[in-house]
Amino acid sequence: MRRQRGFVLPLLLAVLFTGVLLFGIDATDLRQDLDRARVEQTRRTLAEVRQALIAYSMTYDVTHASNPRVGLMPCPDMDNDGVADLSCGAATDFAIGRLPYHTIGVPRLLDGDGECLWYAVAANTKAAGGGGATPMNWDAAGQFKLTNHAGAPQTDPGNPHDMAIAVLIAPGRPLAGQQRTAGSGICNGADPASAAIAAFVEANNLSPTAPPDVFHEGHTLDGNNNDALVLIRRDDVFQPLRRSQHFKSFIDSLLAAEALHLAGLPAVPTPVLGSSAAYEWGTLPDAATLGLTADTAAYVTHNDWREMFRYARCVGATPCLAVNGAACAGLIVFAGDRVPGVVRDGPALDKYFEEPTLTALTTMSTVFFGATEWSAVAPTTDLVACIP
Repeated sequence: MRRQRGFVLPLLLAVLFTGVLLFGIDATDLRQDLDRARVEQTRRTLAEVRQALIAYSMTYDVTHASNPRVGLMPCPDMDNDGVADLSCGAATDFAIGRLPYHTIGVPRLLDGDGECLWYAVAANTKAAGGGGATPMNWDAAGQFKLTNHAGAPQTDPGNPHDMAIAVLIAPGRPLAGQQRTAGSGICNGADPASAAIAAFVEANNLSPTAPPDVFHEGHTLDGNNNDALVLIRRDDVFQPLRRSQHFKSFIDSLLAAEALHLAGLPAVPTPVLGSSAAYEWGTLPDAATLGLTADTAAYVTHNDWREMFRYARCVGATPCLAVNGAACAGLIVFAGDRVPGVVRDGPALDKYFEEPTLTALTTMSTVFFGATEWSAVAPTTDLVACIP
C-alpha cells in the first residue's frame, strides 16, 4: 500500500483535468479548492497528533515505572521506524526528528501533502538524554519561541512559561532544491533523520541548541518556508492533568513523603532564609542529605518538586510551631500552582506563596493555617504539613 500512495494524487489530478476539459470547470477555483483541502487535512492531522502527545506526557509517570516523572515527552524517531529513540542528544540541547507515531499510540497520520510529521522536543522535557538534568514540574521553562509567517512573535520572550516544550511540524510539499527520496522506513526521506531533515523542515535552523530556540511558521504558498506548526506549552499538559484524580493522589503523596523524609528534622540548608529564637526556615535539604538513593523514584521526585517547598524546624527539642492547631516540631509548606499573571523566574517568596502562608513566613509567625490536601478546584492554594 505504501508504494501505491504516490499514484493517488496524479490520478486525481488527471480525473480533475478531464473534468475541466469536458465540463468547463474553472481551473483557478479547482486549484483553490485543492489547496484548501490540503490545508484542512494538515490542520486536522496536527490537532489530532497534538492531543495524543499531550495525553502521552500527562500519563508518562504511570506508563514508565522505571522513570516515573510527570510531564516528559518521547525522543523523536531518528531511524524512521515510528518508534521513539532511547536517547536523543546532549542533555542541554533540544532534539528534532520524525514524530514517533507508534510510541504515542496514533496511526501514521499524514499532512495534506502526504508527508509524515516532524517533531522537536525541549531539552528539559525529552524522556532520555536530558529530561533528568533539570527539575520537571509545572513551572519548568519552555525552550521554543515562535514567530508567525509575517515575523511577529507568537510567544512572550519575557515569560519562560509561555515558550513551548514541543513543536509539531507538517513539512508540506517539497520546495525548490529539496530532494525527498522514497526512504527505507515508514516515512519518506533518508535515514537517519538528521540526513533527511533539510529536505523537509525550513522552520528552524536545524541545529539543536540550548534554549531558547526560534521556530518560524511558514505558509502553504511560500517558496522558502511552507512548514505548518503547532506548539505545546507546559500548561497544555498540566492544565488538564491538574483536574485528574491521579494528579491529586500524586501531590498528596508527595506532601506526605517529604514530611516523612524530614521526620528526623535535619538542619535547614544554608543560606537559612528566616530565623528567630524559636525556629528557622528555608528550602528543603537535598536528596543526599535526606538519605534518598540516587535514581530511585523518591530521589527523582524530590529533585523535581523541591523548589515548591519551604521547610521550618524548631531550634529547641520541643514543638514550637502550630499547624491548624496541632503542635509541631517542624513543618513544610508546598506552593500551589502559579496565580495567573505570575512568572516564576526567581526565588522571590511572593511568586510562590499566598496568604496566610506568605505572612506567616515573612513575619516568623509560629502559627500556620492551610489546606492539607490538593484540590483541583483551588490549584493555587498552598498546602501545609506538620512534622510532629
